[in-house]
Amino acid sequence: WWDTIVALFWCVSFVLLIVATACASPSCAINRANLSQRLVWMSWSTRVLVPFAILLVFPIRLLVDWDGLSQDTCAVTVNSALGTDGFDTSAAIAGLRQQGFLGPNVEGLPTNFATSSDEALKAIQSWCVAIGDDWYEVFFVQTLPCVYELQNSCRQSPPCVSATDVALLDTCLRNCLALVPNVGQCSGISSGLYTVESVLSSTAAWGTSGASTATTKGLGMVALSNQQATVIQLGERAELMVPMAEYIVGVFIAIRTGALLLTAALSVLGGLAEALLNVKALFPESQQVSWLLVLTVAEAVPVYAALGSMLLQLLGDHVFAITTVLTVAYVSLSGITGMRILRLRSGALERWKLYKKIWMEYALRTVLLIGMVLTLVLFVRDRAPWLRNSMNALQPVVLLIQSLVDYLPRKSLLAIAGTDAALSATLQSDIWRQGWSPDDAQRNEVTLHELSSLILPKLAVRARVADDGF
Repeated sequence: WWDTIVALFWCVSFVLLIVATACASPSCAINRANLSQRLVWMSWSTRVLVPFAILLVFPIRLLVDWDGLSQDTCAVTVNSALGTDGFDTSAAIAGLRQQGFLGPNVEGLPTNFATSSDEALKAIQSWCVAIGDDWYEVFFVQTLPCVYELQNSCRQSPPCVSATDVALLDTCLRNCLALVPNVGQCSGISSGLYTVESVLSSTAAWGTSGASTATTKGLGMVALSNQQATVIQLGERAELMVPMAEYIVGVFIAIRTGALLLTAALSVLGGLAEALLNVKALFPESQQVSWLLVLTVAEAVPVYAALGSMLLQLLGDHVFAITTVLTVAYVSLSGITGMRILRLRSGALERWKLYKKIWMEYALRTVLLIGMVLTLVLFVRDRAPWLRNSMNALQPVVLLIQSLVDYLPRKSLLAIAGTDAALSATLQSDIWRQGWSPDDAQRNEVTLHELSSLILPKLAVRARVADDGF
């Protein structure tokens, strides 16, 4: 459903852009300039800002029925524990509950598991819904350890210790409490501690009258102890399944969110840089635009460097380190270009100098991009086979094409809208300055000279020399 919503946003953005283009045609550009500007910004907002706003305030993971998943996990796990072959756990729980050894929390569990598996499963599901998130604590920490402890104590009682009949031995193994119901109470049930060693030690006194009988008892108790340990481990792993499922689903949603929003974030940086360069081409002598470009890139570079460092420490090596360094260099190029075009003057010749520096930046970007792709391919091929298998399933070529198709239109759209915004800001600033009164202009000049003499003394001396005509 999310892909459908994204496609809807894309269609709305495309329609708005078409209408804005029509309003910007030569015959309508003057009369409908403001409408065209608003439509361009609406198109960009629909394509970029709306997904950011939705994913920022609405966690998609909440759409998953986590309570239902917990209840299903409870039902399946308890059903497996009660249906264990060779040991009638449901009958033992029913007997202990009638004797008052178990609390009311086990009310609702099936007392005769062998009658109907469907009815038993429905009863377990109802019990899981009623008990809520405490199902593991109640069943696997409190109930089962008590049942196992009393069963093992029961097997040390005289009827089972002296048993030689096979049928009697089977009863002692399956449900000893039915044979000897009063064996005492559970010790330390609140702690819920249970280990295989405790079961093996509690069976040491279970008779040795006759070699065949001793062999039968020994094999039965080994199988029983292993079975009990398996059931307890099943509960422990089932308890971790729900939070692990939450983490896995969360990571998957985060990856999809990153794939959607990362291209949007990159397009903002690239589109703003392109817009500022367009304004610089109109006013080559203006340094404010160049400094704004430098500061914009300076804000973005630490963020990308931090993300690259996190990925490098998480799963990278020396090859991946080269990829992260090239990525940071790729992001920093616009700032370097902004520093290189600070001292341009007005005129066609200076404008051609600007174009050459921009073309040099594009050439460097191409080289860095090729290096990033090559090092990333080497890393995936040689250092991370598990990632290679995942990438094969994701079809990296298709994913790369989709990312480019998603990135380039967003960047171009923001470059258009950003050029309009940056140009409007520049014009408003200059017009505002031209409207200053003589007193305001003089005070501003005095402030500039005083601050420049403190912060930029060399530049201030050079300006005074120029004013004196030397």
